[in-house]
Amino acid sequence: MTAGYPLYIWVMGHRSRSMDSEGQVQIDSQDLEDIMNWSAAWFKHELHSSHFYVPPNFTSIMKRFESVSCPEPGNAQQIDELYGAFSIALQEIKIYGLVDRYGEKPLAQQFYNGLPALLNHFMLSYDSLHEHTPDIRDDYLALQKEVWNVRQ
Repeated sequence: MTAGYPLYIWVMGHRSRSMDSEGQVQIDSQDLEDIMNWSAAWFKHELHSSHFYVPPNFTSIMKRFESVSCPEPGNAQQIDELYGAFSIALQEIKIYGLVDRYGEKPLAQQFYNGLPALLNHFMLSYDSLHEHTPDIRDDYLALQKEVWNVRQ
């Protein structure tokens, strides 16, 4: 049995099936009750009414995003893993429409806060733009490039 088997059973339970005179199963594709003819809104309603739907826990999604950080000492592999983990967490908050709670500047600061201390120290050594506000970053894409350059 595969992981999708229960979903397959649920879908097939919403197909319009009947037996013909020879005992063969026939699917009536013209029937409006058939799952293949449902509107997107009807499908969403039925799926949300089923046991398959688990409402998202927005608090845990935001906590996961806010807790992404790079472990010390922050070698090249760990920084690469931070990029991946942060991208996945960012994608997750975008999927659930939570990215508006953060905005561009807080996203950059969140990524910066997750960097290891040694990398932050090296960034300060090479960065003259932020010498008056060394621990503040407000451009996410520029910060990614800066980290990548220092990482090299």
